[in-house]
Amino acid sequence: YTNQLEALREFLRLKAEREENVEILESIDSWRLEICTDAPRQKNSVDCGVFVCMYADCISAQEPLDFEAADMNACRDRIAYNILREFVNQGGHVIASK
Repeated sequence: YTNQLEALREFLRLKAEREENVEILESIDSWRLEICTDAPRQKNSVDCGVFVCMYADCISAQEPLDFEAADMNACRDRIAYNILREFVNQGGHVIASK
């Protein structure tokens, strides 16, 4: 997996160069690449987006990856709640309909 992680870092470096993202370009070489062998895995072909969102959410919050394939409905609810909460925090208004 090391080659794949390095390839991903190089892809992000090229994208940052194209977008002139100095912050990423200055820090990307110091990013720690870590192979996680015990991460939750999906058991179907439709939950990949939920898994990616949950990985990103847990990792960015420095929380353990404490979900599994059976938790996808609860994970979808968590993602929706976080999106709506952030939307409202940014001044948006949620209108509930019946």
